[in-house]
This record gives sequence, structure tokens and C-alpha cells, in this order.
Amino acid sequence: MKRSLLLAIVLASGASSASSVTGRLDYIQGTELLGARAAIKPVIDLSAGRFRLHGEAFLEADAFEKLPYSEPGHYRYFLQEAYGEIDLSPFTLRAGYQSVRWSESWSVPSLDFWTARRWDRYFLDPVAEQLIHPLGVLLRYADDSFELEGFGSFRTPTDTLPLGVDEESVEQRFDSGGRMKLRLWGLDFSPAYAFIDYRHHYGFALSYAFDSVVAKIEAGHEGSNAEFGIAGLDIFIGEFSLFPQLTMYRPPEVSALELITYVPLRYETGPNKFEVQFLRTQAGEIFIGGEYGRALDDNFTFSAFAQDYRSNGEGFISSFDKLVNAGWIGGMRLTVTR
Repeated sequence: MKRSLLLAIVLASGASSASSVTGRLDYIQGTELLGARAAIKPVIDLSAGRFRLHGEAFLEADAFEKLPYSEPGHYRYFLQEAYGEIDLSPFTLRAGYQSVRWSESWSVPSLDFWTARRWDRYFLDPVAEQLIHPLGVLLRYADDSFELEGFGSFRTPTDTLPLGVDEESVEQRFDSGGRMKLRLWGLDFSPAYAFIDYRHHYGFALSYAFDSVVAKIEAGHEGSNAEFGIAGLDIFIGEFSLFPQLTMYRPPEVSALELITYVPLRYETGPNKFEVQFLRTQAGEIFIGGEYGRALDDNFTFSAFAQDYRSNGEGFISSFDKLVNAGWIGGMRLTVTR
């Protein structure tokens, strides 16, 4: 009875739906079989007037998992986003598990103070699935040239590390912060501040859009005296897109800067998509990856990839190097969207 009443209210309010379900089959091979995985991602998005409900989740199982996930044959599920939103233009109020991304970069550290990473999925899964979002309340004011956000977090996420790497336990607490975004003559300026885990996080982002190039810089201070700076370009030439980026990072209580160079190159034409990635750390770690994808029709996409992890036994990539028994790995993926 309650479900029927709720459905009647939603239908009477003229609600619209943009829901979907994505299924994925993955096969990953190295010197031995590393993974044979099935995953389902349901997305629910309902709108009625000024109100919106949105949810995303993942359910997966792997028969031969030897990568940094759960034990073989076990199911895994996690909630990616689940929030309610009210549009009171020019204000927006949103509450729940939600994406709060203040950075133009995918690097860590950055101005993405509220976003943690599933490092056990780094390089292997679509980027959006590598992110962990906070539980909180967001209030945003936005017009054509100015944006102001305030966010309060009841549960700030922490990184999920590969198996065998120690993780820090973090107590639940209330964190808060804000960001301003100003747009003038093609220039975007975004200062941001957050107080997380009893520590100050602050910084700014600056970007300028030319005809086919976007220049970006980002700098700030994160937590325990850690400093970072990011410089990058988004370059678009026909079907090609190139995103070179240099990240400079000074860890706590260390005087020397650490450098991370990351260069992804993408080419897309018709149903075909190619991508090459290169990452190198100052410690001498290297990641090289290539992927080819083809849309078979409106619902089916096939892709194949190859990756190589090279490390000197130190740093983050070394954990992958050990888990995949070094050398190249390859895989195939079939994605179905309805």
C-alpha cells in the first residue's frame, strides 16, 4: 500500500527518469589468470519539479581474483552516490553521498579534499569507479560568472589500498569547507578551504581556455604541512586529445619535492577509441598502458587493454608490480548498457 501511494505521488508530480543499468564482463591475464569478473552498475535518477533523487551502486563477483580486491568467488558491493537535491535557483541544496570535486586534475594530492581513491582499482577500472565520495550536505549558489559552495561532511572517505598495504583507521567526525569560483574573460579562478581531520586544507586553481588548449595550474597545502602544485594542459586537435600534467608534491617533514609526470593521449573516430597512458614518478616507477575500444552498437562496447608496471620496490606502483608478478598484463572487457 505504501509503495503504491509513493508511486502515485511520483507519477502525479510529473516525474521524469533517466535511470540505466550497465553490465560488464572483464578478463585479465598476466603470467597467469588474474581475474574473470562480472559487474553490474545500476543508476537511478528521478526528477519531479524542483526535486531530484539520484543513486549509483556496484555489485561484482570474480571467480579467479588475484588482483588487489576481495577473495576469489566473493561478492563485493558498494554505494557510489545516493542523494536528494532541491533546486531553488540560483541556490541548490543537496544531501547524501555525493561527488564534491573541486579540482580540475585527477592527481593526488589536489583540491579534491573530499574525494578518496580506490587505489586497489587504479588503472584497471573506469576512472569514475575509482572515486569514493563523502556523506554530507552541499549548498551552492551559481550564476553565469560566479559560484559559491559550502559543504559539511558527516563521513569523509579514506583511500582503499591494495591488499597487504596498511590502512589507517579514521574516526567519524564532522568536517566542513567552502569554495568560490569566479569566471572573467575566459579565466577561471577558484580558491578553496576545508577543515578535515582537525587540519587545514587550502589552495587555489587557475585555468584559461584558448581556442583548442586549456592551461591549468593548481597549488595548495594539505593537512600535515604537505604542499602540492600541478601544471597541465588540455589540448584538442581534431580527433586527438592530449592531457600532459606535472605534479609537484612535498610530503610532510620532507624538504625535497617529489615529481609525477602523467601523459594520457586519446584518439576517437566513429565507433573507435584509442588511449595511451604514461606515468613516471621521481622514484623511478613507471606505468605504461594502452587501450582500444569499439562501440558495437548503441548498447554494446568491446575493449582490450595492455599495461606494464615497473618499480624499484619503493612507492605505490610497487604494490601492483608484486601483485601482478611484474611484467605486462592484458585484458578484455565487454560493456552492456540498457
